[in-house]
Amino acid sequence: MRIRYSRRVEGELLEIFNFGLERFGRSVAETTLRRIYHALEINLAANPFIGRYLADRRLYGLVISRTPFVAYYRIEAQADLIEIVAIFGAGQNRSEFESH
Repeated sequence: MRIRYSRRVEGELLEIFNFGLERFGRSVAETTLRRIYHALEINLAANPFIGRYLADRRLYGLVISRTPFVAYYRIEAQADLIEIVAIFGAGQNRSEFESH
């Protein structure tokens, strides 16, 4: 399946990189982004149902291994598309995506 990133996610990825760059340095920031992109572009694209389904939101949540991040996405099967709608860090409030 193809992956599409919402505008929100594009901004979040930039924030993740900039925070990592400032706090941990270039190497860690780049490694973290590589892990996120690998989880989404390779693993999720090949296995779209690996995330936890949130039926009341009609979204899936995927914990991105070896990072503190969770990606929320929806599957548009007819379009062969996965839309990544948000990415949150472990300490961020995710209630708008976790419950109705």
